[in-house]
Amino acid sequence: RALLDVRFADRDGGKVAYVEIKPGTYNFEERKRIAVELVARNLAFFDDTVNRLYLGQSGRDFLLQKLDAQD
Repeated sequence: RALLDVRFADRDGGKVAYVEIKPGTYNFEERKRIAVELVARNLAFFDDTVNRLYLGQSGRDFLLQKLDAQD
């Protein structure tokens, strides 16, 4: 549930999903843990200049599977 507030931005000529991950944001520790896992699996890119985790389609699919498993 930590990464439910996915937003969309224009990046590299297309709409890309992203999530804010910075100290003080809701559920920060859990967000950080999931972000590290997604980046390690090459499913996302973390931009530390703006504290955003950018998700590709495969990253979004993986995240949705994880959320379904929690239900």
